Amino acid sequence: MKNNLPLGILIGLLMALMIALVAGGAYYFISKRQAAKQEQVNKDTVYVETQTEATAEAQSADIPQGLEQADIPQGLETPAAQQVSTGRRFGLIKDEGGITNIRRGPGMNYAVADRINDGMFILFENVEGGWCKVYNTYTDGTEPDLIGYVRADKIVVPPKQSEPTAVAYVSDQDGFTNIRKGPGTSYDVVGKVKDGSFVLVSARYSDWLKVYSQGGTFRGYISSKKVQLLEGPTF
Repeated sequence: MKNNLPLGILIGLLMALMIALVAGGAYYFISKRQAAKQEQVNKDTVYVETQTEATAEAQSADIPQGLEQADIPQGLETPAAQQVSTGRRFGLIKDEGGITNIRRGPGMNYAVADRINDGMFILFENVEGGWCKVYNTYTDGTEPDLIGYVRADKIVVPPKQSEPTAVAYVSDQDGFTNIRKGPGTSYDVVGKVKDGSFVLVSARYSDWLKVYSQGGTFRGYISSKKVQLLEGPTF
């Protein structure tokens, strides 16, 4: 005697099987799409981060270290640094309160060709025997002319500062200008500079400038109204 399943039960089993197959396929399809989408998001994220890092690196490479905009002295702009021949560089005549002779040759027995105020900046080149060639300088790119020779021990090369320093000429009818401890007349006087002297200055604070010795030592602050900035190189 055969045991046949009722037709209703058989149809129910077939429908359950079909539902299971459809559900399984849908789950598989949705899972694949989510995985692909997540993979794409990960790729995009890595790309964005890489671009950001590269951009930051490029931007930082364009900013000279120690010369952020806030640190650049205002009002001390000078002509672009002159391209000079190998071996030539800028320096200062040692400030001894007078003048220095420029001679026609590298020795005291040569005639005086010119004179230069102590403290003034010059373009020079070392030669043998303790003497240096001294050149005229031009701001239009003209090749410097040889003026003569100066003793090497009369030339000072200021060290590099965190702030560019420029040469200024002291002009005060009182005969001298005060150097103060801070940028203002309320600060104590820590030194004096004679009228007609040359000084190194940088970083403007309202009407005051930082002032340095020729050797690069910070001395204090000087009124910008008492000095005239000279066109020339910064140190």
